[in-house]
Amino acid sequence: MDYLTILASAFCSIVGALGGGGIIYYKQTRRMKEAEVEAKQSDEWKKLYEKSDEDSREKDKKIDALYSERQQMYNQLIERDRTIAYKDIQIERLKFARCDINGCRRRKPPREYEASDITDNSNEKDDTTV
Repeated sequence: MDYLTILASAFCSIVGALGGGGIIYYKQTRRMKEAEVEAKQSDEWKKLYEKSDEDSREKDKKIDALYSERQQMYNQLIERDRTIAYKDIQIERLKFARCDINGCRRRKPPREYEASDITDNSNEKDDTTV
């Protein structure tokens, strides 16, 4: 067993002297390079995430602006429809109160169901006064 121990220690000393320490150093530098690459990749991913987050915020702002513009246009349409309906009601009221007889001295705005009564009565009264 002494020979085996002597041979193992001699082999380890020869390997160490010829570059066995270089293998350990190579493994450490390789790990350091891998760590640097991972750090660069994580920085790139972080930048991409921040850029995409910023882009999504800009898109959200644009979408919100478009929705508010759409709502304003919708409100304008509602207001326009309201004014049109109001004017239609006014037109119908004026049509209802319009006098169809021109030249009548007692011009009253007749209604459709009263038109025949008023014209008959007004003609009779006009004839008696003259």
